[in-house]
Amino acid sequence: MNTFQKYKKSIVTASSVITAIFAIMGGLWAFENHYATNKKVNTEIKRVEFEVAGAIQNQSIKSSYRFLQFQYDKLTQDMMNIKRELRRDPTNQDLREEYQDVKLERQKVKRKMESLMEKIQ
Repeated sequence: MNTFQKYKKSIVTASSVITAIFAIMGGLWAFENHYATNKKVNTEIKRVEFEVAGAIQNQSIKSSYRFLQFQYDKLTQDMMNIKRELRRDPTNQDLREEYQDVKLERQKVKRKMESLMEKIQ
C-alpha cells in the first residue's frame, strides 16, 4: 500500500467515526427533546387548569347573567301589568306600593347584571 492509500483509508475511517459520533449525539438530542421534562409538563398542566377554571367561571357567570335577565324581564312585565291596573284604579294604594316594590327589585337585579357584565369584560 502506498502512502496516499493509507491516508485515504485513515481519513475515511476518521470521517466515519466522526459521522457516527454526530449521528449518535443527534439521536440522543432528538430523543431527549421528544420527551417533555417534568417542569414543562407541570407548567403545561397548570396552564390548562387555569384556562379550564376560567372557562368554567365564565360559563357560571354567563348562566347567572341569563337567570338575572330572565328575572329582569319578568319584573318588567309585572311592572307593566301593575301600571295597567293602576290606570284602571288610580286610587288603589296597595297597587302603588306593589309597583314601588317591583320597581326597587328590578333596579337591584339591574345592578347585579351590571356587576356580572364587569366581571365578564
